[in-house]
Amino acid sequence: MRYNDIDDEQQIVLLHDFDEALTGICMDVNHKNAAVYSTQKILDILVWRDRMDPVEAFEYFNFNIFTHLSSVGNPVFLKDLRDEEAFSTPNE
Repeated sequence: MRYNDIDDEQQIVLLHDFDEALTGICMDVNHKNAAVYSTQKILDILVWRDRMDPVEAFEYFNFNIFTHLSSVGNPVFLKDLRDEEAFSTPNE
């Protein structure tokens, strides 16, 4: 993970090697920014680039990306409602 400065007071966390899955930046009501990543694109990258099967990719995402975030400027993960595969357990 790396940090990217939005302005003098705020940083957001960017995931290393997942630039293709970055879809944008969101802001909450307190004007705090966060990077927005497509969950399905992250899973696709793990399957194609890292040659994981879908179950491995899902487990890797959950245990090595989703649960290992800092507390400041964490990214958010988008589940596209048109894509039923994102955030569903493989083999369901």
